[in-house]
Amino acid sequence: MKIKMKRKLPIAWLQLKKEKSRMFVAIAGIAFADVLMFLQMGFRSALFNGAVQIHNVLDGEIFLVSRRYKSLISLDRFSERRLYQALGYTGVKSVSPIYLSPVQWKNPENKQIWNLYAIGFNPHDKTLKLPGVQANLEQLKSPDTVMFDTGARREFGDIPKLFKEQGVFSTEVENRRVEVIGLFKSHIPHFRMSHKILHKYVLALVNKHTNNF
Repeated sequence: MKIKMKRKLPIAWLQLKKEKSRMFVAIAGIAFADVLMFLQMGFRSALFNGAVQIHNVLDGEIFLVSRRYKSLISLDRFSERRLYQALGYTGVKSVSPIYLSPVQWKNPENKQIWNLYAIGFNPHDKTLKLPGVQANLEQLKSPDTVMFDTGARREFGDIPKLFKEQGVFSTEVENRRVEVIGLFKSHIPHFRMSHKILHKYVLALVNKHTNNF
């Protein structure tokens, strides 16, 4: 015995199709809500990734900070003696100081002064896990030498282009003459907000002899 199945009537589709303008308004509303959701997810990702970007490139397992430390833009010093005291603990192989500070950078093209964040370290130690930095450690051992982030904002100067055309060139950091001896890439996410904020934090790698942090 054959049973003939009746075709289901697409009531929902017919209702939408009947009033096309209402259907397009509904689709646009849903699409706009989706865009906002993905935008918020992008902001969230940029915030969380950016907050630990510098920490991720440090080559170490245990880090000491001042008890008055609040954030990367609110730092406080502590004596280097604490580092060497840490060497007395079993399992500690080596220690290396890191210097973080905002500095005044002179744009080598238009001579404008900009504030940016610098990382200073002892180039005899492998402190940062950045390929561009590791390849230039020997050159960084000379006093008053710096490296520059290739993804930095252009108001600081088109340093990658300048370095490609001239090679090593000079500018000023904190009214002191320095030489830009190389470039590095900080692997910061390409999301625009993190690009604008974080490249101020990881912009120049400064030999610790360059500036009194």
